[in-house]
Amino acid sequence: MLEISFKILLFIIEFVFAIAIIITFLVYIFPPKIKNKNSLEKKRIEISNNSFGFGKNWIRKNRNNLFEMYVEGNAYEIGYSAGKLTKELFEEQENIFINELRNKVPNSFFRFILKIAIGIVNRKIAKHIGNEYCQEIYGISKSASKKFFYLAPAYLRILNYHAAHDIGHALQDKKYVGCTAFSVKNNLSEDGNLLIGRNFDFYINDDFCKDKIVAFYNPQSGYKFAMVTWAGMIGVVSGMNVKGIAVTLNGAKSAIPKKSATPVSIVAREILQYASNLNEAIEIANKRTIFVSELIMVSSGNEKKSIIIEKTPFNTDVYDNNFDDVICTNHFQSQKLKDEKSNIDNITESSTMYRYELVKELLNEQCPLNAKKIANILRNNKGIGNTNIGLGNEKTINQIIAHHSVIFIPEKLLMYVSASPHNLGEYMAYNLNEIFANTSNQYPLNEIDVQTLTICDDDFLVSGEFNKYKEYKAIIKELQVKKEQKEQEENIFNRLCELNPEYYLTYTTIGDYLFNNKRFDEAIVWYKKSLLKEFYHLVERQKVEKQIVKCKV
Repeated sequence: MLEISFKILLFIIEFVFAIAIIITFLVYIFPPKIKNKNSLEKKRIEISNNSFGFGKNWIRKNRNNLFEMYVEGNAYEIGYSAGKLTKELFEEQENIFINELRNKVPNSFFRFILKIAIGIVNRKIAKHIGNEYCQEIYGISKSASKKFFYLAPAYLRILNYHAAHDIGHALQDKKYVGCTAFSVKNNLSEDGNLLIGRNFDFYINDDFCKDKIVAFYNPQSGYKFAMVTWAGMIGVVSGMNVKGIAVTLNGAKSAIPKKSATPVSIVAREILQYASNLNEAIEIANKRTIFVSELIMVSSGNEKKSIIIEKTPFNTDVYDNNFDDVICTNHFQSQKLKDEKSNIDNITESSTMYRYELVKELLNEQCPLNAKKIANILRNNKGIGNTNIGLGNEKTINQIIAHHSVIFIPEKLLMYVSASPHNLGEYMAYNLNEIFANTSNQYPLNEIDVQTLTICDDDFLVSGEFNKYKEYKAIIKELQVKKEQKEQEENIFNRLCELNPEYYLTYTTIGDYLFNNKRFDEAIVWYKKSLLKEFYHLVERQKVEKQIVKCKV
């Protein structure tokens, strides 16, 4: 009997081991072969605190704590140099990302299943990313921390991180990617130039937003360009090249991806690196299949025009309205895609159309626009008609979660980038012509932005209101996990209502706290108060209505 049990146990072990080998074979991706590894011969030099040089490449931390980086060479050299320069920053970003994953998926078994599932779905991702960008990612991986090897080898990890925006966008159904972008020109612009503004509202947690990088790329092939990014990221979410092509990404409603495709940030990167006009941008977008639905707003200074390339995993269309303003939130507007059921549902249920109308209203009020007025719109935290709908509400343009905010003037090759926190710090102006003329091949001894064009900190930050909002978020977070403590409740509830009285989340959080402590009659009172406020999504309102029903059972 013991011998039979031992044989069964041995069989199970052998079976599990065989499955593990098969899964490893399925998900393992071999790195590209690199012919010339001359980059390995250079050493990173510390120039000053938070400033490093690596050959002709460099990174520095400016007066507003924005990192500025210059890299050049072929794909592998650029990746290897960026990896060396951002080694500590990338390790910190991985820490943030993995800790957040642990928070969202606390069960280690489910995390293992998730890792395998993502590995299987993304097993062909290298083919979709393409050899050039795989070489760049491989270069970065050479400086990645070994402490995360238990998840996957560095090269595989970074490949999959580039799909994180797409997969997270689909899994959360845009819960934290409600980006807003717009452009104006001619009579709507103070000097007639094409102006573009955008908030990149991709949120993981507050720490993720801190170490943003303004990166200047001088690739061996294609055009020089600048983008706002974070360590380890080679894809583009906001950027502009020296041909005056500006690119921004906005999410659209999408299903969970079932197979790998090209991460949309890689599509945007290819457009930025290789397109000199709108037709070339469209050609590049057309040849790529993507994971999830996305809106790629492309603007051309030479053509003085903005279009939106609207992509799903199955279709591509271009929205070109020939107006002096183009507004891009999170829904399709093109003929081919605007009438799809998922898009109509998205318009009806989510915040996208509200923000679209809000941008339209603010453009009409503030035109003709200049860079400072665009910054004011991007920082606006009110609703339609200047109503208070609550700080942090996704129906506002400024949800106070932005990783970064950017203003482009492509005809002048000017790019304004917001300093932390979010889009509340100074907007620093960079002239791409001057950057590439003066900072190539040498570490800059002085500030590289155009300081006379700096847009000052937002009043919300200077006045101390932002600190009150941080207090509000901390109390909300604490209350969501807090056990019943009746002696402190009244003060906590009153403080929340004082700090953010018009936000529905104030009242639903208190209602949930009371519900979890089985005080159903009291919970109903707070839930009903929340229903008088502006919800960002129909689903959130329906959740509260269901909670009220549960309280009455």
